[in-house]
Amino acid sequence: GLDEDAAQGGGIFVKARVSTTITSSTVVLNTARTGGGIYVEGSTTAAPTSVTLDGVTVDGNRADTAGGGIFVESTNQGSGAAGTSLSLGNNTVIRNNVVLNSNPSIGRGGGLYFGRGTRFLLGVTFQDNDAASGDGIFRI
Repeated sequence: GLDEDAAQGGGIFVKARVSTTITSSTVVLNTARTGGGIYVEGSTTAAPTSVTLDGVTVDGNRADTAGGGIFVESTNQGSGAAGTSLSLGNNTVIRNNVVLNSNPSIGRGGGLYFGRGTRFLLGVTFQDNDAASGDGIFRI
């Protein structure tokens, strides 16, 4: 495994029930057990978690278990739960991210690990990401 500083979200950790937009930024060379670059905590209440990346580069991040670039948590969304949404657009680039665990049932989502929720992808490039399952995207 990694000798990481963060268990979740080496670069950015987005707490549940938060709406945030990140624009024209770079998330680069971070490490964590899960979500090397960005970790998004899922919402299980009526308040949603919503993350938008607009013109963002997620590059060269590493995770031990899942979501080398971005990890979106899989939550049990019971009745009344608003859930989680992720929007990637405007030339966002997810590249050179890696998940180190070589077990296909654990090492998932080199570029993006997406649990449950809604995702919007428009004008996004996934390039040269690596994982045992889902080099670019792993979706539950």
